[in-house]
Amino acid sequence: MSEWYRLVQTIVEEVDECIMKRNDEALTLSNLSEKLSYSEFYISRKFREISEMHFRDYLRNRTR
Repeated sequence: MSEWYRLVQTIVEEVDECIMKRNDEALTLSNLSEKLSYSEFYISRKFREISEMHFRDYLRNRTR
């Protein structure tokens, strides 16, 4: 399980970096899944499991 906590932290850092660089095109589940070598479904499911929030809701709240 700790591997997934690190993965979610990596996702959060990647999102923050994209926001700071104003690179909205990179803020997609498909880009993250490609970068992390997991399926979109698996990343989405694990992100929600750990953070108790859908990935799309997280992105919506972070980019405001």
